[in-house]
Amino acid sequence: SFDSTQYVAEVEEQPFEEYKCEKLLADLFFTYRDGRAVGLLDKSGNVVLEADEYTEITVVSNGILQLSYDKERNAPMQYMKYDSGGNLSDYKHKKFSADSLYTYESQADDSGTDAVYSLMFPDGKNVVSSDGSDKWDSVEKISADSIDTNKAYKGFYKLTKNGGIYYACFDDFYNYDIYEGAYAKVCVKVGGEYGECYLADHDDYNELVKMIDSFGNASYRTAPSKDPGLDFIQITLGLKENTKTEITISSDGYCLTDTIEAAEGEAVNKYFSYLDKEDFADLILWCEQVLAEEYQK
Repeated sequence: SFDSTQYVAEVEEQPFEEYKCEKLLADLFFTYRDGRAVGLLDKSGNVVLEADEYTEITVVSNGILQLSYDKERNAPMQYMKYDSGGNLSDYKHKKFSADSLYTYESQADDSGTDAVYSLMFPDGKNVVSSDGSDKWDSVEKISADSIDTNKAYKGFYKLTKNGGIYYACFDDFYNYDIYEGAYAKVCVKVGGEYGECYLADHDDYNELVKMIDSFGNASYRTAPSKDPGLDFIQITLGLKENTKTEITISSDGYCLTDTIEAAEGEAVNKYFSYLDKEDFADLILWCEQVLAEEYQK
């Protein structure tokens, strides 16, 4: 919801002779230095905030400036609001509280078929996905313990939509990032080269599962190879489900299907099968066409 790089730009050419500007904030203000202190100018060069007590000013959310004192002063951050006209006003920052967000249910979406949910801020705005939608199949507040991240988020919600699983992560200023969860892990070894990645697209995951389900069983032919350098692909399915299955297929067609984590009441299965070698080739081709394109990192 907020990308700081879109609000803060380095000044490459000085716009005014009498001031040394450092940054352009929100395309409204120039920061300038006077000794260690920093102040603000408007785009016409008029002083909006004198450089006398703050040592750093930056944009922390759309419409909010954070002003920092010298560290030796050991004083708390100050905040100001700004509008599109460049007018400043004092702002009392309230730290993020998940209790200030609430979920409401609509009995039917635009097509009139299913109930949908929205996650709403106190000002009435909703959490919006990258496709512009603010409607979800479910919304659930979750704890920080259920999220594996090094980023300093303050609150987390699990959202689902059309079978996809997403996580809305909020910072202290109610800015949020939405991440899609990982549905599978794919490990591939071909020609002595090894690589692995997580599958973080629900459509790709469905395509992969359908491909595996379509594989038939071939008749037993030869004993499995003892070559430790044999090509293989290993796929862990159901990372966001209660039951996780690991499928390992060698280039000679041998396949081990193993339940590595079972939901309560579900059977733990482990079995071997023999697939056509073309099935292995199809999976490797799928990795080249989908994984290499969609998951370059």
